[in-house]
Amino acid sequence: MSHTSVMESQPITNPSNASSVNIPVNQSSFPPQTKTNLIMPVLLALLFSGVVFGFGGYYLGKNSLDSNKELNEVQQSEVIPPPSPTPITETSSTPISQASPMPTIPVVNGADLKKIKFTLSQEWESKLNSDSLIISPKTGGGYLSIKVYNYPTGIGRREYYCQMSKVCIEGTTYYTEMNIGNISGYVANALDNSGGGAEYFGEKGNKFYIISSYNPPSPNEFEKSYKQVLNSLVF
Repeated sequence: MSHTSVMESQPITNPSNASSVNIPVNQSSFPPQTKTNLIMPVLLALLFSGVVFGFGGYYLGKNSLDSNKELNEVQQSEVIPPPSPTPITETSSTPISQASPMPTIPVVNGADLKKIKFTLSQEWESKLNSDSLIISPKTGGGYLSIKVYNYPTGIGRREYYCQMSKVCIEGTTYYTEMNIGNISGYVANALDNSGGGAEYFGEKGNKFYIISSYNPPSPNEFEKSYKQVLNSLVF
C-alpha cells in the first residue's frame, strides 16, 4: 500500500518561510583561476610590444641622427668658401683736362741724292754731280736740277725754301701746291733766278728737295716730257 508523504501534501502556508529558502546567485561563468590565465598572456603581449617598439624607436632615432650627421658633413664639405674681397683702388676725383696723347707715327726719312729713283725715256739722260742730280733731254736743251738739304723741324716748307734758294721775291713770288713724284710739295713762280724757269720743292722726313728748271724756247723736248719725269721721281 502506497503512502503519500505528509510534507509533500502540505502546502506552504507561512510566507515568511519563503525568504529562508536559499536561491543561488548568478556569478561569472569563469572561475578566478581562468581569469588569471587570460590576463597574463595579454600583459606579456603588451610588454613584448613595448619592448619591440622601444628598440625600434631607438634604432630609427639613431639612424635618423646618423643620417642628419652625414648630411651635415656632406653639406659642410660642399660649402664653397666666399671669394676674397677685391681691394678697392682709390681713383683721383680730379677730372683730366688734357686729352690723351696721340700715338707717335714713325717718321720715314727721304732718300739721299744718290738714292733718288726715276724713270726716263730714251730721249732723256741723267748726270750725278757732287751736289746735284741733272736730268735733261739729250737734244734741244733744258734741264731739271735736283738738290738735297737736311730739313730741320719747326719751320715751314715755303719759309725754308726761301732761306735755301734765295730767289724768292717778297710780295711777288707765289706758290701752287702739287705732287712731285711720291711727295707733296709746291711749284714756285716769279722768282729772281736770272731767266731760269719755275722751281719745285718738297720734303720727306729729314730731307728737303729743291728742283730748279730751265725751259728753252718752244718747241722742245723738255716742255714735252718734263712733267712725266717729275711724276716718276721717288725720294
